[in-house]
Amino acid sequence: MRILSFSIVAGAALLTAACSTREPPPPRAEMAPPPPMAAQSRPEGKDCFWLSQVNGFTNAGRHQVDVHTGPSEVYRFEIMGSCPDLPYTEDMGFDQHGPGQICRGVDVTLIVPTAAGPRRCPVRMIHKLSPAEMHAQ
Repeated sequence: MRILSFSIVAGAALLTAACSTREPPPPRAEMAPPPPMAAQSRPEGKDCFWLSQVNGFTNAGRHQVDVHTGPSEVYRFEIMGSCPDLPYTEDMGFDQHGPGQICRGVDVTLIVPTAAGPRRCPVRMIHKLSPAEMHAQ
């Protein structure tokens, strides 16, 4: 019995000594910070916006809708194919494809309510209107 308790005490002492002589791990290499969110998702030379910036829309024709993102920022969405209820809708939803900003038509699909249920209207192209284009309307 005495030999067993001595073995346990000696083993614990060796284990403690082995743990205390261990060197600390080397410091982690500093990683460069990620690029700003706008740089991550914005295609070169494109105007983009965040979905949270959308504050309204207006009908711009049978296959177009102007999406408002600020007091002087309007993006024209051109719909791919037919979306017959688009000119008459008072509500509209956005189904964003992936995180980040909306820059191109492939980034978002419009959801238009109809009597038969919501209709998905793919966006072909997004174009930011210039001040001259906004005043010409």
